Amino acid sequence: MNLRLFHDKNSTEKIMKKEPKAIFLDIDGTLILNDEGPFDEDIKQIKITKLTIEGETTAEEKNLLQDYFQLNSFSNYFEGIIKGEDKSNGIKMILKETGILLENSIAIGDSINDISALSAVNLGIAMGNACSELKEIAQYITDDCKHGGVGKAIKIMVLG
Repeated sequence: MNLRLFHDKNSTEKIMKKEPKAIFLDIDGTLILNDEGPFDEDIKQIKITKLTIEGETTAEEKNLLQDYFQLNSFSNYFEGIIKGEDKSNGIKMILKETGILLENSIAIGDSINDISALSAVNLGIAMGNACSELKEIAQYITDDCKHGGVGKAIKIMVLG
C-alpha cells in the first residue's frame, strides 16, 4: 500500500484519480481514503510498503524516514520503499502466481528504484530518459516516454 504525503494540497485530487488504492495524507495530517479504492481491511491493519512525498521535503523529514525506508529523490518528489521490500519481490510473486517462466520475463523502467526490477527478470529494458545507473544494467535501451518507448520496446523485443 502506498502512503502519499502532500506538501501541495492542490495536487491531492489530481493524483488520487491516478492512484485509487492509495492512502493519502495531507501535510496538515488529514487522512484521506480515496472513495474509488475498496478498503476491506481496517485502516490500522494496512501495511505501508511505499511512501511518496510530493513537493519539497526537508532534511528533517528525510532523516526521520531513512531508518525505515530506502529513499529515492526525484525532481519534485521523493519516495521511500520500506526496507526489505523492492520491486523484485513483486515480480517474483507475479511470476510464481502466474506460472510465467523467468526466461519469459521483461521489466521496463526509468529510475533508480527500478534497478531491482530489471535485475530480477530475463530482459531488463531502460527507457531513453532513464537514469544512468539503470541504463548501465539494462540489456536494451528504448526511446523515452514522450516518444513511445514502452510500445517500441514491446514491438521490437516481444512481437519481433
